[in-house]
Amino acid sequence: MELRHVDLVREEEGKRFLLDTLALAETGLAELEESYRRALSDLETSRGSDHHDVPTLRRHLTDVEDARRRVSDARADVPRALAIRNAALGSGHSGAAADRAALASLLVAENPYKGVARTGPDPVRPQPG
Repeated sequence: MELRHVDLVREEEGKRFLLDTLALAETGLAELEESYRRALSDLETSRGSDHHDVPTLRRHLTDVEDARRRVSDARADVPRALAIRNAALGSGHSGAAADRAALASLLVAENPYKGVARTGPDPVRPQPG
């Protein structure tokens, strides 16, 4: 049996680097979220909550919330964006389709197995024949 040398100092340095990087990313995401919230508030105040640029900002905010693992917050923003985009540009617009896809993705992320129905035989456990 071969014993391998483990460099615990380098392993600890690697862990610290990873934790520092994650903390920096979280700080950046928090700042980005605050910027989007301010921009959204300013836009809604100056041009109205049904302005055609509002859904785009809401979607960007949703992406940040999703990255921060706050799926329920993100899920609340997408239907608002979709409703505004549908009213402004129509449900056939590519942006509305992207909003519907984003909502579907968030719903799956929130509960990936809820409502999943089997459509065929189980490939892992074949039916006795």
